[in-house]
Amino acid sequence: MGKCSELPCFFFFFFFSLLLLFLSAPHSCSQSQQSCDSSDLNALQGFVEGLQSSALRWSFNGSSSSNCCNWVGISCDLGSVSVKRVTGLDLSNKSLKGSVSSSLGGLDQLKRLNLSYNSLRGQVPAELFHLPHLELLDLSMNMLSGLIPAESNLSSVQVFNISFNSFNGTHPILAESSNLSVYDVSSNSFSGPVDTGICNSSDSVQVLRFSANMLSGDFPAGFGNCSSLPSSRLVKTASPELCPKISLHCPH
Repeated sequence: MGKCSELPCFFFFFFFSLLLLFLSAPHSCSQSQQSCDSSDLNALQGFVEGLQSSALRWSFNGSSSSNCCNWVGISCDLGSVSVKRVTGLDLSNKSLKGSVSSSLGGLDQLKRLNLSYNSLRGQVPAELFHLPHLELLDLSMNMLSGLIPAESNLSSVQVFNISFNSFNGTHPILAESSNLSVYDVSSNSFSGPVDTGICNSSDSVQVLRFSANMLSGDFPAGFGNCSSLPSSRLVKTASPELCPKISLHCPH
């Protein structure tokens, strides 16, 4: 009788274990769908709050807010089993109006930030120039203005494009950007001499654009350190007032 009484107990615990597994399954699935880190979500919300109008249609209410990696313009990498981190914000030509919020500095895993071809105004917050993983920064074709921070920490940046805005002061120097390949500050209101620190920090620069600014003096000989820079590209960026003092012909 003792052995017979053990059999029902076995089946009871067996089916009870299956029931617990079944009940826990929906919870696990919902966790696996949690595809946006909470700090990233807060940063995105702060960005949207700085806009006057937006066609993004991002939702910060309800369960859909946890799936920000599925939103237009956002790309993510898997940060853990259940949480993904925002690594890309590609919002070019989205009819964005307003200012660029400092909250974007909270996207500390961001690799791509493309806000080009919009109608953004005002000064760019210093936080954007301290994103250590950022590889592409494109703010071109907006109405941004003001000074660019003298010190930045864009150590991973490869493409730096802030052309066709109204930035003033001295042009930015990316002293720590050893992987820089494209540097475009054309069509702004930068003044003062051209600094060769760009080539001193990175020998892989292939594109340099300074045109349509108020820069003064000659192109320093230090641009010869840009061993990957095609001579024709430098000639195109030069003006009669900024003839490079290296073995290149300046346009007349």
